[in-house]
Amino acid sequence: LAALEAVPIHDPADNALDAIDRACGITILWLEPPVLEQGSKTGRFASSLEPAPPRPLQAVKFAWERLRRKYLYQLWR
Repeated sequence: LAALEAVPIHDPADNALDAIDRACGITILWLEPPVLEQGSKTGRFASSLEPAPPRPLQAVKFAWERLRRKYLYQLWR
């Protein structure tokens, strides 16, 4: 909290928090496989922040992205 109060944030929130984490020595750990999925991305519910394709299409799009990132990306690494 002290870092947030000391430095005005001019970057997008995610970028600013990443910079603060690095400055404070906070290590970010990524879980594999993920333990959560964002419902507005899976088509489970609509986002109130931005318009999205119809839910069935959103679910197919999410499934493709998960397959691409989880399995196909590993083939080319």
